[in-house]
Amino acid sequence: RVRGALRRMCAVLDQNQTLKALEDEYGRVQPEGAFSTVPFSSKRKWCAAYFGDGDAYILGAPEIVLTPEDAGLAEQAAALAKNYRVLCVSAFTGPAPTKDALPVRRKALALLCLRDGIRADAAEMVAYFQNEEVTLKVISGDNPVTVSSIAQQVGIHGAERYIDMSALPEDCDYASLSERYAVFGRTSPQQKELLVRALRAQGHTVAMTGDGVNDVLAMKEADCSVAVNEGTDAARNIADIVLLDSGYSAMPGIVGEGRSAINNLQLSASLFLVKTIYSILLTIAFMFITKPYPFIPIHLTIISATSTALPSLILSLRPDQRRIRGNFLKNALVKAFPTGFTVFGGILIAQLLGHLTGLN
Repeated sequence: RVRGALRRMCAVLDQNQTLKALEDEYGRVQPEGAFSTVPFSSKRKWCAAYFGDGDAYILGAPEIVLTPEDAGLAEQAAALAKNYRVLCVSAFTGPAPTKDALPVRRKALALLCLRDGIRADAAEMVAYFQNEEVTLKVISGDNPVTVSSIAQQVGIHGAERYIDMSALPEDCDYASLSERYAVFGRTSPQQKELLVRALRAQGHTVAMTGDGVNDVLAMKEADCSVAVNEGTDAARNIADIVLLDSGYSAMPGIVGEGRSAINNLQLSASLFLVKTIYSILLTIAFMFITKPYPFIPIHLTIISATSTALPSLILSLRPDQRRIRGNFLKNALVKAFPTGFTVFGGILIAQLLGHLTGLN
């Protein structure tokens, strides 16, 4: 009965990664006659299908779908959750379900255990970012015990600190939660957004990865959003970066390119600021010195080409993957001011020596 129920549900419900996995295992059979469905929602944590021949089934999180009469199955589901993503398929009687509430008369048929294959490069990517002092947090709609177990397998620091977000009140302190825990399970789309917003409010620069519609709110709130190509259209359209191979092995290279661009731009900005600084100082000084301004337009063309244009072009091609530190403008000015004052002083000395020696 379970196999037949899943085949029919896979044929009529909106496809997602979970239903694709069940379809690969059990197949799909298009039911005859009328049917109605309740699509999966990360807020409800269940979906349902009602068929005209009287069969009706629910598929969802065990802690949501199971009834008090299924206490034994609830204990089994909690134990299995340490190693698997556990779903419950139940049959129900009565009218077609609505999005507002689960059918009251329902009976569990089976627990389904799923396990995602951990990518070969996952542990390497986690180690890379943690070595770069990036704090990794997992925000998921799945069981927090399951998510914590997987996070520990790939080496995420603090993955044993997890919390079930479905049990929290709406007015909880997200700032404190975002700092205290590393794994957040049973998280709704709104809670994901609030967690990202809390992290940003505390001064963190936040990058959010996601693949589903339930991640879109948090991805929009993050400083940088990353989607995988296998994700939904909504996630790909809102993302700043889309990983075409749906893996994260390209992320260190992306970070390196970004660092090179910013570091080189910072140095180029310093070159342009040097010219601006000494030009302003010379303009002020020669308002009071009875000498003509030391440069004419043709001089400025040569100076611009040799002191800013060509060096900036060369700097833009320089690989520089050092970590970005401090404020961009402050860093540029710290480099520019000493050089600008030095050029200004050198020109004044040259003018003074020319006056003393009678040279033009």
